[in-house]
Amino acid sequence: MVRTPMQIVFLTGNLEPGRDGVGDYTRNLASACMTLGVSCALLALNDRHVNRHLEESQSCNGQALACLRLPATDSWSSRLRAAGRWLDAKACEWISLQFVPYGYHRKGLIGDLGRRLAPLTQGRATHIMLHELWIGMERAAPLRQRVLGSMQRQAVLKMLRQLTPAIAHTSNPAYGQLVATHGVSTKLLPLFGNVPIQPCPEVDWLGGELRRHGVPAARTSDRNRQWRFGLFGTIHPVWSPEPLFTLLEQAATQARRDVIIASIGRRGSGAQSWQALQHRYGHRFLFATLDERSISEISWFLQGIDVGIATTPWQLIGKSGTAATMLEHGLPVIVSRDDVDYGLGALEPDSPLLRRMDAELPQWLPLLRRAPPRHRLMEVAAQFIADLRSSANASTAAEAPTTPHRASTAA
Repeated sequence: MVRTPMQIVFLTGNLEPGRDGVGDYTRNLASACMTLGVSCALLALNDRHVNRHLEESQSCNGQALACLRLPATDSWSSRLRAAGRWLDAKACEWISLQFVPYGYHRKGLIGDLGRRLAPLTQGRATHIMLHELWIGMERAAPLRQRVLGSMQRQAVLKMLRQLTPAIAHTSNPAYGQLVATHGVSTKLLPLFGNVPIQPCPEVDWLGGELRRHGVPAARTSDRNRQWRFGLFGTIHPVWSPEPLFTLLEQAATQARRDVIIASIGRRGSGAQSWQALQHRYGHRFLFATLDERSISEISWFLQGIDVGIATTPWQLIGKSGTAATMLEHGLPVIVSRDDVDYGLGALEPDSPLLRRMDAELPQWLPLLRRAPPRHRLMEVAAQFIADLRSSANASTAAEAPTTPHRASTAA
């Protein structure tokens, strides 16, 4: 029997390349699904980067994706009519909502989003990826966050009831357990990195860049006498360098190594935090700032450092695209934040490259080793497709009529 090709339209808020993390994730996932033989298209329902209905083709990983972008400034009724006509023309089998509440409201208050989207999903199987849930979940959350989070939670749960997805995914066990307490069943779909591994143009590309950014040549020439630590992208505003940096200094003193701390990518709101780090620790460590670079240069950077530093909390590390990118490049990653307590008990991430910071860091840091790089995009896409097909088969089996058993009678 020939299997009918699956057809998926991915719904998200924004699709401006390089300007929206969920939009970039969605584009990459859709392109990988296309490579695996699934027909895919993209629909942005609340795009802040266009001022008119824009139908275009977006290219990603060698795949051309049909795309409709609807401006956030238009009325919902106008956007939904346009979206409905476009979806009808696509005759899609699945709707995949790549959901983050802040994609639809600056405070994450999505209102009656489920009721608005329900007509678009009618007659189509629905999938939801919960990239974010609601704030104020941790036990020590301030009152203001708990109040706002309560409003967000009620709206998100209402949306889930209204859309009744055939399957829902989350990227980390904490989110899965949190929604399960409200009767929502999810499956885990790990994140993939957003930077493919690229061959380096020279043996130590990063060493040359460090020298160009003020690190003395004498401090970069001997790789056995230095540790290169890397930060990629925005530094989380809650993240603190202590006690991590004190432990790094202790480890470096014991191992007789220089510590170089380098940053790459758009720092955004973390620019002031990075400047404060250099001012506070400039007498202890060497710093280098590479700023925004091409995808290839980011990959070369990640291949040139020894250890990545994540600024996402330990329990939520599974939702960090930055950490996923570092891990795919084979980097050991130190997670120094463990300040989020959802009352869920121990939730251990699945990668042996992830290390939670503790007082024993000076002992285990010299033992960390890189792993072979492995980009997981196709692997995650294959799991995504398999999960959708599995849920569709389960629904079909549940809806199939049963034939009553007839007991035979003796003549």
